[in-house]
Order: sequence, then structure tokens, then C-alpha cells
Amino acid sequence: MRKSVVYLGVLCLVLLTHTASAQPYAFGFSNFTSGNYLDINGTPYYNTDSGWVTNTGVHDGGNQNYYSGYGQCGVYCANFFSFNLATLDPGVTSASFTLDAYSVTNPGTFDIYGTALTPAEVDSAFSYTNPAIYNGIVDAPVIGSLMIGPGNSYTDITVGLNGAGLAWLNANAGGSVVVGGAYEPPAPVPEPGALMLFATTLVGIAGTALRRRKRAMR
Repeated sequence: MRKSVVYLGVLCLVLLTHTASAQPYAFGFSNFTSGNYLDINGTPYYNTDSGWVTNTGVHDGGNQNYYSGYGQCGVYCANFFSFNLATLDPGVTSASFTLDAYSVTNPGTFDIYGTALTPAEVDSAFSYTNPAIYNGIVDAPVIGSLMIGPGNSYTDITVGLNGAGLAWLNANAGGSVVVGGAYEPPAPVPEPGALMLFATTLVGIAGTALRRRKRAMR
């Protein structure tokens, strides 16, 4: 009986927590934005492509929406941005990444990654299912991070690149690169009403178990 109570309680809490999360996402309903750019030593380098890929490596051909998060994809999505750095010489001392945030539903962290992917591998014109592309984004070094929230919706956000990001740009000067991105909202917290319902349910289950135990002892 105790195991049943525990299992039911855990199930209730999981369901309530999931309900409270409301499928958070960032940059939803966006499309290709040619104005997204890397500022490197004061010179803008505009993105040549963008898109999203699910955590199973799925991308729909022709979709340049740089959506990240949950909901629209059905599962979790990360995003990518391609850049041509053919005119860049080594000697990068400062850099940042600026993009149009479109819609942000919940506070969270937007990390950008210096990937080893090439623009040809993530070409948004094609459909593919390749988990290595998703892993190539989220397993790459984090080269910048920014806390964002609903207040950033429909504004430009700028993520400063860290030392690893500067080194990554210097190593790829004269070529082409893919910047990865991933928005992570905080872990969902059950709403007060949901917690009250959860507590009431456990009390009811415990009371029933106690009454049955007393009857069995008579």
C-alpha cells in the first residue's frame, strides 16, 4: 500500500508540474532575418542562413525559423546560424552576436555555441533527420550566454562572446562557421493551487490507508 501511495503521489506531482510549464519557447514564429549578425572587432558579419533542429535531429526543409524551446517542434529544439567569414583575418579581440528575439514566453538562459558544423551540413533548404547535427550544437563549447525573458520580445538582444568564442573565431577566420543556440527555461515549479491539490490528494490517500489498517487490526 505504501508503494502505491508513493507512486500515485509522484505521478500527480509530475502531471501538475508538466501542466504548469506551459511549453516555454524563445524566438517563436520567426523566419529568416538577414539583420542578425556577428560584430567582430566592430565589423558586422550578417548571417547567411538559420534554422532549428529537434533533439532527434529533425529539420523541415525550407524552414529558416530559428525557434528554440518546446511546443512548436513537438519536442525540444535548438537553433543555428551560418556565417561567411571569408574576409575575416585572425586577430579577433572583441565580438558579440545580435539577433531579433521575436517572442520569448518565459525567463531563461540563451546559450550560443561555437560548433564544428559547416553551413552545408545544416543547410535549411533540405529536410533531414540527423541526431549528430543536434549534438554538434549542444555539445559544442559555450561561447556566450544571456538571461532573457518576455521583456526581450520583439527587441534585438546581444550576446557577448567569451574568451573561448574569440579563440573559435580566430581559428575559423577566412572560412565559414555555424553558431548554435539553445534556450533553456528554469525547471517548472508547480502552481500554488496545484500544490494544494497534490497535498489534499496525499492526505486523502493516507487517511484511507489508515482506516483500512485499523479495520484489519480489529
